[in-house]
Amino acid sequence: MQLSRKRNLEKLIKIWDIIEAAIDEFFRRKGAYKVFLFLVTQGVSSPIAPGSDSEPVKLKEWGKNVYLVDSSQFGLEYIIQHTNYDKVFCILPSFRNDTPDHRHLNQFYHTEAELVGTLKDAMDIAEELIKHLILSLIGKSLIGNNLTNKLKQILNENFPTLTYDEAVKILTNDYRGEGLKLRNGEYIITNKGEKLIAEKFYPFPVWITHYPRILTPFYQKPSSKRPDRVLNADLVVPSLTPNGFYGEILGLGERQNKAEEILNTLKIQNISNIKAYEWYIRLRQTSNYKNTAGFGLGLERFLAWIINKKNIDEVSIFPVKKDKIIY
Repeated sequence: MQLSRKRNLEKLIKIWDIIEAAIDEFFRRKGAYKVFLFLVTQGVSSPIAPGSDSEPVKLKEWGKNVYLVDSSQFGLEYIIQHTNYDKVFCILPSFRNDTPDHRHLNQFYHTEAELVGTLKDAMDIAEELIKHLILSLIGKSLIGNNLTNKLKQILNENFPTLTYDEAVKILTNDYRGEGLKLRNGEYIITNKGEKLIAEKFYPFPVWITHYPRILTPFYQKPSSKRPDRVLNADLVVPSLTPNGFYGEILGLGERQNKAEEILNTLKIQNISNIKAYEWYIRLRQTSNYKNTAGFGLGLERFLAWIINKKNIDEVSIFPVKKDKIIY
């Protein structure tokens, strides 16, 4: 092994070790329990729908069609509804069949959390977590002074927030629609659109909230004020240098608490595999059902952003790509 490769590998291992310890420390301070969940499922959390280009990794095992887990959210929700715990979290791999690029791998790591509370409660905890992780790496002197100074600015301010409709208006008026793609009567904000929005708030991450119901996962709760928008949020980051990572690193939402509304959204989105989600829908009928919200932070994306790498495979110890399995 070349010396430069060895040193880079050692640095990556150290960074991942620090991040995992910092995640555990943060959530334990919040009174959250770490749980270990399944990695095979009959129902993925992001089935192909109008707003999703994400494909699950399908297997044919045990005489059934099953999938590798694309998110641990459903398991975390189950734990919350069947225990007295009000916060749980995990750090586990997720698998998706997307075409690998600078922001997608076929196996990546999530830290995910579910908590009793609202969209705002989850956003507050997620923002605290991001700042805690930034501080944990700054404290270990693993980031250059130039980046450290920019990141310290982030620690001292609340992240700016705008709605999806405000973001679309900015892209329409200021960039002549660049970064927008029309689908099912609503605009998808592309990665280029995320970049343009985030640059307006540089160096701060920015929350984009209340996306269209037709484009978001079926379990997101519609807004009572506007049922065609849901109680969700994406955290989008600007590149800290001209060649760094940018775009969405964290997805978050308040969960739909009514079984009939989940069924309505499944129908709206033309998702036919309803049987795979029957157990999840029945959770809403649990006695003393608790309203929850949660989020998932893509760790490779977060690390690529904070240590200024353009591609997430540069921060993965073993980058898994379906077109290049080398191990």
